[in-house]
Amino acid sequence: TVGVCCSSCMLSLYNDFAGKCGYSAAIGSFASLAYMGAGTVGLVATGIIIGKTCAYKSTLKCTTPLAVCAGSALFLGMHQEATVFLLLCTVMFGMTMFSVIPCIFACAVEETYPMPTEAPTGLLEISTVLLQLPAIPLLS
Repeated sequence: TVGVCCSSCMLSLYNDFAGKCGYSAAIGSFASLAYMGAGTVGLVATGIIIGKTCAYKSTLKCTTPLAVCAGSALFLGMHQEATVFLLLCTVMFGMTMFSVIPCIFACAVEETYPMPTEAPTGLLEISTVLLQLPAIPLLS
């Protein structure tokens, strides 16, 4: 939940981050689009993998460290005149960060089995939104 909240905050404030590193608003907007596009690919690919293999815990163990590494590379490597690296890291971070989401939902549903699936997934979404409300103004 915290990771998804941080990801949403990063996407909301991407132009601010990139602007302070000397990038134009066009680069920031394109990078946000690349983040969402790659994230959608990662989300769908992980959903397909989990649907075919039911290896959601193993997939979560792989995707979480990859998301942390990609996010760290993005923020540590955000330097002026490194546009290709910025876009590449943004794409990798989006793909890996969004790929965590199906794993989290599958784990939540499995761990709370007697409950209907709407309860744990709803609680995850609500807690993420409640974390985002104060996080975006605080980070900006």
